[in-house]
Amino acid sequence: MLETPTDSSSECVLGMQFKEEHVGMISQVKWFMGAMDATFKAKLVDITVFQGSNDNSTFTTLFTMDQNLHTGWNYFKWETADAYPKYRYYRFYGNSTGACAINEITFTGVETIDNEDASYTCTAKAVIDGTETSLESVDYVGSLTSNLLSMSPRYGTVVGGDELTFTGENFPTDTSLYTITIDGIDCPVSAATSTTVTCTTGSRPGLPETTLEINIEG
Repeated sequence: MLETPTDSSSECVLGMQFKEEHVGMISQVKWFMGAMDATFKAKLVDITVFQGSNDNSTFTTLFTMDQNLHTGWNYFKWETADAYPKYRYYRFYGNSTGACAINEITFTGVETIDNEDASYTCTAKAVIDGTETSLESVDYVGSLTSNLLSMSPRYGTVVGGDELTFTGENFPTDTSLYTITIDGIDCPVSAATSTTVTCTTGSRPGLPETTLEINIEG
């Protein structure tokens, strides 16, 4: 079992930031705790909080460590896309000694431009041997962009044969345009509408790395 890292500060911050004009939209945070007894656990429960901010000054508390805290991996999930937090800065914060003694932190989500307009224009650049050249601008139009909102079911059998439905917006209805792989295994598409896409999972031998890829031609 990993030892708990030393943290003797009376106030601590442990987190990350995204680049300027970008935010991280996250669906899950998990953190690994080393061996700890009841005395050490008391230094974090109802004290250590996970927060988000867009200016690195004013922070919003997203959750607080509670009595479910335990040695090993701990999780906090946001179940729907509407609930996913979107901030440039994320941190664990505590105002007591040992409140940030965390071994490892993992975020699940995407990094995206901090803009919710219906369209967005950016200038493409090519960098060759350190020389930057501006190219033509690229327009992103929300109404032409597929947007994945959820999938169901979230779990299936390793033998495959489960029907998996992705729900979202602006999906093409031509099933031949899709290539979907789960854990590197093909999931053939059987049906598609503008809001749902359905595929059938294949068998999963062994313990491959967990991945999901949805490619749409065009």
